[in-house]
Amino acid sequence: MGDAHHARFAARARGTMRRTRVGRLAFVLAMVVLPALGRADTDADVESIPEAQVVVTTIPATARQVAREVTSYGVVEPDPNATDVVALPRAGVIRKVLVRLGERVSAGQALVELDTAPGATMQYEQARAAVKYAEEQLARLQRMAETRLATREQVAQAQRDLADAQATERSLRTVGANATQQTLRAPKDAIVTAVLVNAGDRSAADTAALNLAAVDGLIVRLGVEPGIAREIVAGTNVKLVSVFDSGRVIEAAAKRVHAMLNPTTRLVDVIVPIAVEDAAALTLGSQMRGSISLGAIDAIIVPKSALLRDESGDYVFVVASDKAHRADVEVLLERQSDVAIQGEVAAGDAVVVAGGYQLSDGMRVASDHGAR
Repeated sequence: MGDAHHARFAARARGTMRRTRVGRLAFVLAMVVLPALGRADTDADVESIPEAQVVVTTIPATARQVAREVTSYGVVEPDPNATDVVALPRAGVIRKVLVRLGERVSAGQALVELDTAPGATMQYEQARAAVKYAEEQLARLQRMAETRLATREQVAQAQRDLADAQATERSLRTVGANATQQTLRAPKDAIVTAVLVNAGDRSAADTAALNLAAVDGLIVRLGVEPGIAREIVAGTNVKLVSVFDSGRVIEAAAKRVHAMLNPTTRLVDVIVPIAVEDAAALTLGSQMRGSISLGAIDAIIVPKSALLRDESGDYVFVVASDKAHRADVEVLLERQSDVAIQGEVAAGDAVVVAGGYQLSDGMRVASDHGAR
């Protein structure tokens, strides 16, 4: 009885162990086979997905000669070599100042009325008296020389004394000391740039009363980078446009190009004179934009929409074999609708003009060729 029970128990144990080994084997096979099957399915799915494309618009780049210009800004100012200082010819009292700062004046126009100082009047009267005395002395010595009561040297000295007295009188008359009042007038057409006296002021001789800028001596001082300044010479064409009135255009030419940096602007000054017929419509201190012509250059022309910028500089995308390639460029000239460039772009290259912002180098694209 016991032996039979033992045999049945052993048989059940052997069956359980076989089932356990089969189950473990099946689990291992599942762990190995199923992931492999999953990878195979995934690879197949990836291979079946087409590479993404970006639709862009392109046009062919063109080669052309363009006029190169550099733009700079300046103000209308008087040429230092064409300014006048109206000074008081003698000591006196300012009766009236007849003009104001910034006023345009014509040649001969009254500027200042001056009352002669009493001291100046007295000097003139003394000079007149000295002339009269010298004349009388010369006449007396000449009469005495006829009777040999005076020598030739005494007569010659009297003649010199008379000449000196007459010269002193003339100089005082020249500065108006013989007049009790004088009106100072403009020497030429000009603009009043400084009023340095006021009515009632007592001023010494040679005191500056007004500063005038000749209308035919106005300039615009433009500032350019040193590298650009080396390409500009006297006679280079410059187009000046008023910043506040774009309809006012002046054709001019550079007169001088300085050889040092302006301490204020840290740029090189280009001096552009303004013709008198153009100066009549300008205001001192008004801002002007100058376009300086640097001659014609060979360049590649693309629309402005093709030009992109990042921290590395300017670039465009060129499409070749359905892929976009970054092309670094240098901008030579920007105009209203296009730009002149040079660099890694040639005439005929398909340049992206729309959709470039979403591209990266080497990306596949579908081109929608735009019209020229």
